[in-house]
Amino acid sequence: MTADKNNSKQGGAVVEGAGRAFAMDLLHPRYWGVWAGIGLMTLIRLLPRPLRNGLGSVLGRLYLKKDSNHRHYARVNLAICFPELSPQERYELLKKHFIRFFQVILDAPLFWWGNDAMVRKRVRVVGAEEADKAIKAGESVIFLVSHSLSIDAITTRLAIDYKMQGFYKPFKNPVIDWLIFRLRSKRGGRLAARGEGFKTVIRDLKRGMTLFYLSDEDLGRDGSVFAPFFGRPKATLAMLPRITSMTGAKVFPVYCHYLPESGSYQISILPALKDYPSGDAVKDACLLNRATENTVMICPEQYLWKLRYFKTQPDPDTKNPYRQARDGEFDLPL
Repeated sequence: MTADKNNSKQGGAVVEGAGRAFAMDLLHPRYWGVWAGIGLMTLIRLLPRPLRNGLGSVLGRLYLKKDSNHRHYARVNLAICFPELSPQERYELLKKHFIRFFQVILDAPLFWWGNDAMVRKRVRVVGAEEADKAIKAGESVIFLVSHSLSIDAITTRLAIDYKMQGFYKPFKNPVIDWLIFRLRSKRGGRLAARGEGFKTVIRDLKRGMTLFYLSDEDLGRDGSVFAPFFGRPKATLAMLPRITSMTGAKVFPVYCHYLPESGSYQISILPALKDYPSGDAVKDACLLNRATENTVMICPEQYLWKLRYFKTQPDPDTKNPYRQARDGEFDLPL
């Protein structure tokens, strides 16, 4: 059982969707290629699951052969985070990662166009009891979401049952921006631009909205502290302890992974962080990163390894590991 369905899903602020309503400009010929891709993916989504997964497997294996930045970043991340594995074992993990990546991508139209009943049927939520109990007791709840391949399955499924708000980074392509913004807000969610809306987020947390919060991406030195992530220092946002202190919110780590055998998804909500925040920024960042590590280990190949999680170094004069690897200076075998 999840949060009270009688509560309004909209918080104290107006849902910020008017600026991204569908406009005729999105049908300009320069966007026809994007629309064609969306249409093709929607048609592929109608294929039987074994065929769709098979196509995703082929695309993943082909992409693995491409000398892309994403493959490079993923290889370096896996070497940093799993040094105990052999290069061959990490290669197999990387292959699984890209296969699952394309299988999830080809299933994306389910979340673009599917109704609540379809999403409920395909996405299972486990471990929600503690969060539901906190909400019913009038406590604020923050979902600390890790960057898994199935992140939009989380935003879509949880928004059915919870009054959701979160931060949003606009996409450069206006058609993609319209599609993703629609996906993440159509069930009543409120999206705030990064760096804006802090007071509104605090207010709405106190009024009963949950917060969908991503903390594992490296967003630079400003506003971050360095704490170990899989044993290596990582720039970690220090905003969440401030939000938690001001609202008394409980923080629940969340992860989602795709189950190709059944074509379903599982959202895992882990127990709330203990003794958080502590008042020590580095200690809190360590706890946050450790919580993310725990979620990643639920299904390691489905973490979004292509992101540059270690691009910011404690010493600004030191090359990041991705450049070191390009220059032949990396200290781990790839």
